[in-house]
Amino acid sequence: MQEIRKKKKITQEKLAELSNLSINYISKIERTDGQNISIKSLFAISEALEINPSELLSLENPKKI
Repeated sequence: MQEIRKKKKITQEKLAELSNLSINYISKIERTDGQNISIKSLFAISEALEINPSELLSLENPKKI
């Protein structure tokens, strides 16, 4: 997720605002391996990043979420 966010030049603060999630939660997702997030949060983040939710899912590298 961090890679996608940075490519789109969006800060964690802005992503938190756009997805209506806390900055602490966004930060935790980006720094924690295998972080489980709700479907609701997954959709909120993907909508904020203007990507398909499936792009945040990766079986090869869970840290990309």
